Amino acid sequence: MILNNFKKKYFIKSIKYFKYIFIFLLIFHTNIICYATLLKKNNYCIKNIIFFGLNKIKLQNLNISSYINKKNCLSLKEISKIIYILYNTNMVNSVNVFQKKNYFFVEVIEKPIINNIIIKGNKIFNSNDINFLLNKLQIKKGQILNNNSLFFFRKNIELVFLKYSMLSSFIKIKVQKDVNNKVNILIVFKEDNFTKIKQINIIGNNVYTTNFLLNYLKINNNFLFIFSKKNKYEINFILKVLNNLKNFYINKGYVNFKIKNVTQYLSLNKKNIYLVIKIEENKKFFYNEILINIDKKKYFKYIKNIINIIPGEVYQNNKILTLRNKIKKILEKNGFLKPEIIIKTILDQKNNKINIIFNIKTNKRYFVRKINFLGNNFTKDYILRNELLQIEGNPLNIELIKKTRERLYSLGYFNTVEIFLHKNNDPNNTLDITYQVDEKNQGSLKSGLGMIKGGLLGFNTVLQQNNFIGTGYDIDLNFNKDFYHSYLEFFIMKNHVFFKKINAGIKIFLNTINDDNNFFYNYINKNKGFFGILKLPINNNFIITNNIGFIQNQISNIEPQLSLWNYLKYVGYQRYKKSHNSYLLDEFIINYTFSYSNLDNSNIPSDGIFSFLNTYFSIPWYSKNRNYKINFNYSRYIPLNLQIFKNFLQYSPVFLFKSNFGYGNGFLGGKYPFYKNFYLGGSDTIRGFKNNSIGPKGIYYNSKKYHCDNGKTICLSDNPIGGNFLFNLNNELIFPISFLDNNYIKQIKTSIFLDIGNLIDTSWKNNYLFKLYKIPNFNFFSQIRSSIGLSFQFHTPFGDITISLAYPFKTYKTDKIQFLQFNFSKEW
Repeated sequence: MILNNFKKKYFIKSIKYFKYIFIFLLIFHTNIICYATLLKKNNYCIKNIIFFGLNKIKLQNLNISSYINKKNCLSLKEISKIIYILYNTNMVNSVNVFQKKNYFFVEVIEKPIINNIIIKGNKIFNSNDINFLLNKLQIKKGQILNNNSLFFFRKNIELVFLKYSMLSSFIKIKVQKDVNNKVNILIVFKEDNFTKIKQINIIGNNVYTTNFLLNYLKINNNFLFIFSKKNKYEINFILKVLNNLKNFYINKGYVNFKIKNVTQYLSLNKKNIYLVIKIEENKKFFYNEILINIDKKKYFKYIKNIINIIPGEVYQNNKILTLRNKIKKILEKNGFLKPEIIIKTILDQKNNKINIIFNIKTNKRYFVRKINFLGNNFTKDYILRNELLQIEGNPLNIELIKKTRERLYSLGYFNTVEIFLHKNNDPNNTLDITYQVDEKNQGSLKSGLGMIKGGLLGFNTVLQQNNFIGTGYDIDLNFNKDFYHSYLEFFIMKNHVFFKKINAGIKIFLNTINDDNNFFYNYINKNKGFFGILKLPINNNFIITNNIGFIQNQISNIEPQLSLWNYLKYVGYQRYKKSHNSYLLDEFIINYTFSYSNLDNSNIPSDGIFSFLNTYFSIPWYSKNRNYKINFNYSRYIPLNLQIFKNFLQYSPVFLFKSNFGYGNGFLGGKYPFYKNFYLGGSDTIRGFKNNSIGPKGIYYNSKKYHCDNGKTICLSDNPIGGNFLFNLNNELIFPISFLDNNYIKQIKTSIFLDIGNLIDTSWKNNYLFKLYKIPNFNFFSQIRSSIGLSFQFHTPFGDITISLAYPFKTYKTDKIQFLQFNFSKEW
């Protein structure tokens, strides 16, 4: 119905081409007959044939030497055979023959050779795709020109125009003659905008208004005038609209609903199209009776209990399909692998009622003989069998088999879990179930090396081993060491300990912070603690983790830093008491973490989301040390599959958006502790700034430990002390290096980035002394830092290397700059 106009035009053009071919064949056939008659009339004996115009055609390759070197006279049949052989080479445009006495002259006009192909005007069409189609049709430089191939090429392009709703677009092909029987082919594309559906109208509807139907179909012909919503003219879209319209009426009880026809009107410029859908609603039907015929009467009562259709209700097709699926699930739970459910409807046209009959044939009932596992080369078999819900010897239960697969996924040890059912074809109708798993890389080693103050090196290593030697235990060992900081952490977890779903584990850590050189911190914090951990995987992507534990902070070697002393005084310590060589700050912690990930690749992601929300609460009734801390992190990878990139790059670039927000404060009269502050700056946050160098700086009292210039009471230092409110945004365009070999293009990538962020202290108050000594206000949210730059990522067999070159274009006096940064990590 929709393509009638197009088919009519195509048919008329086809008749025109066939007309020309018929005239050519008629003239050629007439010439042959007339010339044959002339030969018979003159009665000449032809012994010599002379050819003209042969350049590419070689006579010795045509197998006609027996005719040319023949001593006897040539017959008409033999001459016709020679001409036939010439045409059969597919290299001849035309053959002219004439005779003088005993000589026979054959003038051959060969088909031209393609000298050059010029393509212009293609913006949407990829040049590589055009050249591929030309090569496929043997239209390329040095080949013989074939008009049929050009015709098919043009028709293929026109079909693509039609497929992608570009009805006003067209293609022109010009063949330009050149010297030495060569031609140049000029292919010109005129690509216009997509033809759009300007308006869809529905007629024949009486029960529902046209506007209501269009809104249901999500079609808005007029939406705020210039912002009118238009859809591309596509056959699939129109079929979808018609199908949705039909389903809507059938689910409202109009069983005899019909779409009578669809009429289209194309605008003169072919940029807009108008559709008119003519329908016939007919009468509404109601349920009368639901009948169930099943060959196993034992299950009749189970099926009857799930029927939720009441006689007299309006007929809804969706309800019938939902009921059919429920019946199928009940039978599958009881071992019937492939039940046949046939739904029969009987219409009572007079009373507008409908009877539904379910004819159910259960077929064979299967039992599980054995359950096997394949692919678990590392994971112990008993670890997998602990997750089984389907028991050997019981009837087959498809639902339990699928739930088992989800449980195996939730262990986190496998990339894929596939299910295979093997029928044993025995009298007991048994089958075997095989779970084939693809194990992940279970371990990782990440190491980092960096240059810090004084030219000294900092080193960190994280060793992780999931599913330790296949026992189902996850073990992590984390170690950081530099001249001012040491950290050691041990973590162990067992999967599916409680209710065969909740993981349980413990974490023990020891942390030492030393700052003899007044770098970053103004104290030594030797803290240690332990946590009990419960981990609940909701599904393959979403996990909830709960930590409850105890932390002891031992603060010593305190310098006269203002905010630090104020906090110690608040929790009950006297800051000038010499007996306090160290200060103990103990707290019970409750931590909840909500994490989500659907990344397509955990090592080199190109699509998906990774996000987590961390919340920390100190138990309020233990001490004055009552506070909370919240941190939200979100990363989104978006592949940019745009035509503009496909023209230049073999692999599409990826846009990465990262955000990090953090906030901490006290509650119930508590105060936020200085040792929980957020820090900002470095290769993982805002590149171009030194690690942890952004944000509030320490303010010191003038004392023996810290001497202020000019005898000031207080003075500002360059030492960052962190803050309680953080935000950080990273925008990164990651693209492959196109000139590299295919073996390396996935391993080496580069990116352009823009980093934005700030760190403040919301409790900072700009008092009289701060104003007197011109100390900056570190509670200004608007003092945003920004940097741009280039980053190079090298994925090597030895690990991942990242080099960043950044230019901070939005800085403040207290910031510390680091243009070049380096990072290394290793996984196996």
